[in-house]
Amino acid sequence: MFRAGEALIPFLAEQADAVRQSLQATSDARTVAALAVLYAKQAPAIAMPSPFTWPVRMGVGMGMGTDTLSLNLQELGQGQVRIQTGDATHEARVTRSAEMLHIDLNDQRWHAHALACRGAHTVQWHVQLHGPETCELWLTDQSHSAPNTGASAQAAQSLRAPFNGKLIALHVQEGQSVQQGDAVLVIESMKLEHILCAPRDAVVHSLSASVGQQVGPGQVLVQWKDAA
Repeated sequence: MFRAGEALIPFLAEQADAVRQSLQATSDARTVAALAVLYAKQAPAIAMPSPFTWPVRMGVGMGMGTDTLSLNLQELGQGQVRIQTGDATHEARVTRSAEMLHIDLNDQRWHAHALACRGAHTVQWHVQLHGPETCELWLTDQSHSAPNTGASAQAAQSLRAPFNGKLIALHVQEGQSVQQGDAVLVIESMKLEHILCAPRDAVVHSLSASVGQQVGPGQVLVQWKDAA
């Protein structure tokens, strides 16, 4: 069609939805990419299954805008994880060799490489996938960011620890202005690093924890005040 010179503006306008759909990654590819981000540094536990399920929320884009992938994850041991997306439940196995992750999902093997691209306050992940399909995706881990719902974001006056862990990085200081979505701190839990982000535009009023400290669920880590 393009070679024949028939892909003129009216044609592209009529076929925009079909073109966009053809460029979108499949649900399996998006799930595999999310696993690649979560286990970029270390594969799931081999010996000990976890009794806990934790929610994961990722912003996923392919250069055609960004949407949100939500799932619940549980480690089963032996490198296996259980994934719940909507009404569907899947099991995947994650292994690694050197910098490459190998992910078996729905009887298909994927090879993934995830690279963190750190900005001043945010982290984006560039994920390359090879397997049933080959594609590249950009992801942001929004698991511990407040949803952008206006009222709930404005009501947030503090940032609390969502679970037990160790505070390993702090990206703000008292008096610093932040924007919604900026990375604020990093908690290490179950051998994974979790980035907590600012729920709204605000100023850091006070810090209640320091790097290296163990924190618990519900513990206040940062208190906000409105920007002037």
